[in-house]
Amino acid sequence: MGPDFVLKDSDRLPVLSTQLLYSNGNPINLTGASEIRFRMRRVDTLTNQIDSIANITVDDAINGKVTYSWQAGDTDTAGDYLCEFQVKDSTGRPVTVPNETYIHVAIVQGL
Repeated sequence: MGPDFVLKDSDRLPVLSTQLLYSNGNPINLTGASEIRFRMRRVDTLTNQIDSIANITVDDAINGKVTYSWQAGDTDTAGDYLCEFQVKDSTGRPVTVPNETYIHVAIVQGL
C-alpha cells in the first residue's frame, strides 16, 4: 500500500490536511480540546522528528478537520515517515489518531 501523502524534500506545500476520527469512524469533535499535537518520525527510528502543538489549524472543529503546516526543516530529509495526531479533550484525556495505524508520509528526494 502506498503512502497517504507525498511531497519532495524541503517542500512545505501542500499542507497536510486530514479528518480526525475515532476508531468507529465518527469524527472527533475538537470544540474545547485542550491540546492537539502532531508527531512524525522516520519508519526506521523511534525518535520523533516533529512533536509539535504549533502549526496546527482547526479547519472544522465539529467534524474533526485539521491542517498541519510544514515548517522549515520538517521535510528536509527524504524517506518514509509515520505520523499521528494526539487530541486532549477539555478534561485532558488523550486520544491518538489514527489509533490502529499511522498516516504514511513519503518525502521524495528532488533533483
